[in-house]
Amino acid sequence: YAVSGTDNRSYYLYCENDESGDSYLYVYDTYTELWSEQSVTDRVIGFAHNKNGMYMLCTDGIVYKMDSGEYAHDWSFETDLITNKTVDIKHIKKLQMLVELAESANMKVYILYDDEEFNENTSHLVYSSNGKRGKFPIRVKPRKTANYGFKLHFEGAGYVKLYELEIFIEAGGDMYV
Repeated sequence: YAVSGTDNRSYYLYCENDESGDSYLYVYDTYTELWSEQSVTDRVIGFAHNKNGMYMLCTDGIVYKMDSGEYAHDWSFETDLITNKTVDIKHIKKLQMLVELAESANMKVYILYDDEEFNENTSHLVYSSNGKRGKFPIRVKPRKTANYGFKLHFEGAGYVKLYELEIFIEAGGDMYV
């Protein structure tokens, strides 16, 4: 089962996996040429766009406005596994980000090493906004690590804009005795 729609900028695709029964809502932004996945709890029946915005009708009988500009909900995303095209041991020397947080927003950044799955209690928390607001740089020097790869896990609530992300990596781990 699949249904799709567009608002002339974004392409919305809702689809279901017949074998697992899982459902997905993917959004392709034609300006940035990037796909994202949004959470959805009910089956989507259809999409519609008019001069007031983009709408989605679900089996719960509710019409949802897709481009409401409301950002009060929780969100999270993860990068792909970063190996720098090698599985040699590497150390993360520093992370730098330029972010903007709205008045009631918050954000946390975790580093997941090698094949680690995210766990709020055990994953390496490297940044928490703790009430900071506005546009500002974040500079983090994580503890010494020696891994073949890593992912960054971001989570938060409210409007957060990530302008830049820089990762400084140093090769290491070979010992010749």
